Amino acid sequence: MNAMVPVPTRDPVGATNGLPLKEASEAQVAAMVPGVMDRAAEMGLLGAETHQVGARLPVKLLEQARRRTGIGSTTDLLAFALANVAVDDDFATVFAEARGTLDPDLDIGF
Repeated sequence: MNAMVPVPTRDPVGATNGLPLKEASEAQVAAMVPGVMDRAAEMGLLGAETHQVGARLPVKLLEQARRRTGIGSTTDLLAFALANVAVDDDFATVFAEARGTLDPDLDIGF
């Protein structure tokens, strides 16, 4: 299962240029896949032990998810979806800790 996405690590947040996923292009969403899967592997979530899952899913949902991620395999698509939910995302903590650290005189363009 670790060979599922053989692409170098990329920053999942940088992949969408800060856009919400619904506004990100298919290429930007697809660029998130390696980063999410690499992070899941780092966390030990993609070990050798597997569990078979059966599900009935709306065809349009699968088609759109495949289109946006570029993942053709249903198994790989579901693994990515679960990894996306399961990986640690400490954005809120980091964001809160950064409060007040920006130089008030910094010109940010507006």
